[in-house]
Amino acid sequence: MKQFYLINQNLISLSRSALFFTFVFCALTVQAQVVTSQVGTGTSTNSYIPLNAYYGYSYTQQIYTAAQLSEAGALPGTVIQKIRFFLLSANVSNLNNGAGWTIYIGNSPRTEFASNTDWEPVANLTQVFSGTVSFPSSPGWVEITLSSPYAWNGSDNLVIAVDENTPGYAGSTVYWQATNTSALNRSIYFYADSNNPNPASPPTASGRAAAFSNLQLDFLQTPCTGLPEPGITIAANPSLCGSGSSLLTLQDSHAQYSGITYQWQSSADGVTGWQNIDGANAFSYTATPTATTWYRANLTCGALMSSSGPVEVAVHPLPEVTVNSADVVYCTGSQATLTASGASTYQWAPATELSAVTGATVQASPVIPRVYTVTGTDQNGCQNTATVKVSPIPLFTPMAVASPGISCGSGVPVTVTISNPPSSGGLEYQLSDTTGNVIVPWQSATSLTFTPTSSGNLQYRLLARDPTCDQLSRTSVVKVYYGFSADVTALSECSGADRKIIITNPQGADLTSESWQQDFNLATLPAGVTLYGSASLSNGRALVTPSATSQKGAVEISGLGSLTPQSVELDFLLTADQPIDVFGTGGGDGIAWSFGDDATYSGGITNGAGSKLRLVFDAANNGSDNGNARGIYLTYGYTANSQMGPASAGVLAYNPDMSWRFQTDKPVRIVIDDESKLTLTCDGNVIFDHIQLPPAYAAADKSQWKHLFTAFTGGDALRFAFDELSIRYTRQDFVYGISPGGTGLPPASWQSANTFAGLVASDSLDVWIASAGTPASCNKLLGTYRFSGPIAIAVASATKTGAQGGDTAMAYTNDNCELIALIKSDSDSLGNVIVTVGVLDSTMMHRNQPYVGRYYDISASKVGGGTVTLYFRDDEIADYNTTVAAIGSSLFPAIGPNGENLQITAFHASGPGDGPQGYNGTGAEVIIPSAIVHHGSEGFWEVTFHTAGFSGFFAHTNLNGNPLPVKLVSFAAKPLADQTVELQWQTAQERGNERFVIEHSKDLVHFEKVAEIRDVAGNSDALHYYRVVDTRPYLGTSYYRLLQYDVDGTRSVSRIVTVILRSEGYSLYPNPLAGQFFSVGVDEPGLARISLYNARGEKIAFNINSKGAQMVTIQPAQMLVAGVYTITVSERATRRSYKLVVQ
Repeated sequence: MKQFYLINQNLISLSRSALFFTFVFCALTVQAQVVTSQVGTGTSTNSYIPLNAYYGYSYTQQIYTAAQLSEAGALPGTVIQKIRFFLLSANVSNLNNGAGWTIYIGNSPRTEFASNTDWEPVANLTQVFSGTVSFPSSPGWVEITLSSPYAWNGSDNLVIAVDENTPGYAGSTVYWQATNTSALNRSIYFYADSNNPNPASPPTASGRAAAFSNLQLDFLQTPCTGLPEPGITIAANPSLCGSGSSLLTLQDSHAQYSGITYQWQSSADGVTGWQNIDGANAFSYTATPTATTWYRANLTCGALMSSSGPVEVAVHPLPEVTVNSADVVYCTGSQATLTASGASTYQWAPATELSAVTGATVQASPVIPRVYTVTGTDQNGCQNTATVKVSPIPLFTPMAVASPGISCGSGVPVTVTISNPPSSGGLEYQLSDTTGNVIVPWQSATSLTFTPTSSGNLQYRLLARDPTCDQLSRTSVVKVYYGFSADVTALSECSGADRKIIITNPQGADLTSESWQQDFNLATLPAGVTLYGSASLSNGRALVTPSATSQKGAVEISGLGSLTPQSVELDFLLTADQPIDVFGTGGGDGIAWSFGDDATYSGGITNGAGSKLRLVFDAANNGSDNGNARGIYLTYGYTANSQMGPASAGVLAYNPDMSWRFQTDKPVRIVIDDESKLTLTCDGNVIFDHIQLPPAYAAADKSQWKHLFTAFTGGDALRFAFDELSIRYTRQDFVYGISPGGTGLPPASWQSANTFAGLVASDSLDVWIASAGTPASCNKLLGTYRFSGPIAIAVASATKTGAQGGDTAMAYTNDNCELIALIKSDSDSLGNVIVTVGVLDSTMMHRNQPYVGRYYDISASKVGGGTVTLYFRDDEIADYNTTVAAIGSSLFPAIGPNGENLQITAFHASGPGDGPQGYNGTGAEVIIPSAIVHHGSEGFWEVTFHTAGFSGFFAHTNLNGNPLPVKLVSFAAKPLADQTVELQWQTAQERGNERFVIEHSKDLVHFEKVAEIRDVAGNSDALHYYRVVDTRPYLGTSYYRLLQYDVDGTRSVSRIVTVILRSEGYSLYPNPLAGQFFSVGVDEPGLARISLYNARGEKIAFNINSKGAQMVTIQPAQMLVAGVYTITVSERATRRSYKLVVQ
């Protein structure tokens, strides 16, 4: 019985003990507090972690860092009661096939999974759950109550493993919400249909990811009792450099207890002056001191308080690291000495073409311009950097600005100031015009002053050289908008009723710009910005794609203006970092900038969008598409939805540069100048240098074009983003005006349209151009312009009637708009004018005198006179010459009508008579033409004379033996070797001759005086020779005529002679060539035929742009590789070949 009693007493005691512990547990449960912490707030999707439910079995491990846990409010030393993962695909069929989970948790210093076999050993983990989880019916958190609560130690990272063991799989892919990380692979996963992995010896992983599942953790606290003793304060970073932060924790935070309050304090010396820190009321605190500071925490439980042992966080100034020069140029074949100072040790990067990567002094010899960064470390371990750009002189590009860059008037001096002179000094600079004429000779001063001698959009070439090695730099262009220039055309329709003034190619003193800037630090989207796909605003950047596989996104910027820009400039910071390298290929990785009206995002993009302009930064090879190679592409008209290759159609230029890859916030600059040439620089290095865009770009209306940044991630899964975007449009806005011809009076009003139509008041007008903003004060008279009519002449008899006032010019044409005659009336009105041309089948013969087989009849309703221009076809003159030759007279012309014997007979008498075609010959007047011009390409002659009265007009030669005052035997012009033109003529007879005048013209319209000869025979029947040299002739084709003046003031005009003047040589510039375009000097750009061949004799296509009267710019259609090329230039009967060296 005793034994039994004792047993029962034990049972009773046990029951009481169980009852007591049950009570205590219940009491604690009632007073306990649950704290929920969430790690990860990303919105990415992932089908691999925490499990891949679309496969039969899955095993994953994920790392949650101590810093993330602390930031989320996780409680060190406190048990984790529950965990949750966020499920997005809650409605997938058969999802419960993935419900059998075994979960392991462990504290670990691990920060990443370095390879697909780098699993955390399960021996380091604790099994905290094994059972069936429940999935929500809609997207939400999947909650797991741990069967074995686990405590985080507060210092290590947490590794959470999920082993899914239920056979079978879900009906489709199941997605979980995840947060992407930096380049570190924070998760590792395995999945299979038949291989159920053993966590004790897991197989090689299926993959890794720089991401983790969003996680919630429930920590269970118990009430505090007694005095909380925190121990010492621990600073994660007790020594800071310049600025930064340090996480402060406690030796014992008592975080496992509820009811504890915290108050962090700071002090300058750690003894006195302790001050509470506002808002620092958690068990940890992140300090960001600007000077050395002491910290401690006061912990309170009820009425009891104690303080932690203080800790010092020292703040050291950053070392002031400098380099002996920020910008260095050096002669090829030597080295540049770089010396750093301000720190204790130094590390240089990149190592490319450096003599060493450590030490204060290194030698650099880069073959291309390169920026080196030196990192200096002082005795406190603090670091700072400095940069230096080193360029070989042949690849250095001097840059400059002109002041004033815009000048309304001429005669204003312009100063060009070098904006990037190397701080190492020693260079000289030269300025020349686009034809190679030196404007400012070599000088060491960085300011070059000159006064332009022409007007318009002027361009000058700037060169630098080192006189110690006589090597030349690249050429840069300096632009000056100086005065005004434009092309003006005066046009008349056939009736002459709708005269037009058309102004084209305006240039000069106007420059208007529009800018758009954004740093993307706004909480909402800026106006005009639209996001597509995976794009978002993140951490002050425009994030196009996160660092995740198979992402596509776009950022569109539109609505920047309503006018077409002449030049476009973009600046931004490019980010292409945080690679995941899941698949190891990265074939789809790239970011592109597209510019066009059809630059529109779609889910199928791979390398930009639209059919216009693209710049593609391709991060990885994908050789299966068009020979794709990583690098940078410039395209126009590329529309294929596949990866491009360097030789793909539409690719204008390619550069294999990859210096931007794996970089953060690298500066990129895109410039399209007013000649539609694109230059791209990346981190200060020139990638594309003045690449000529197709004519379609220049001709396009770009007022509605959009900017589109697109990105596509493949295996490397880079984070693509941009920031600090600046877009600048520049254009020239001109206005135009007209005023009465020859008055020089400014217009009464201005207009932006370049055409003045319906002009009927006058035959000449003053045409003006002005800056749109200040037309009254900034303008220029372009000149006085007269109207010209059609150039084709009537081929059959025709009559035209018109009303013609005084002092007006009118072209009379037939129904086919072919010229009959041109009449410039004197001051009196002619009234109603009837003009008839009679075209015969052959030369007329009347009373043994031949007449050209075309005659004219002009009558006016009012008495008056004027200057008349009549037209004769080549075949009519040829038939006349044949007839005259048969007669045998030596006075008749053998080739065309000569000025000394071509005459017009005017039959003024009214009524019929015995003259040709029945005209009355009474008082017939013989008229000597004032001008005779042969239009060889159009096949007709133009004969101009003045008449006091209108009548019938017949053309013929002097058959009656009465020669003109001077009989020319010959008149000829020929070019000389010294770039002058010699003119010679011979007379057989002179009567009352006073002088000769030589004139030349470029267009057969405007003639200028060359020379005047007064030493003449006067009256003579002997042969006399005359000679004049034109020392300032036109290059190319020009026209000369001889004017002879009698003592009584009458004049005679010779026939026109033509001369072609060749330059001594063609300029080829630059040569050697470092870029992709060059200029060739020619005599006549419109007639020159230019060819470009490589060393194998293969012809290379190119675009050609006229740069002036004798200069054209060549832009090859393909990138020229280094080597020797042949250029041939053919003009009329000459052909020359030159060698071009491409570096």
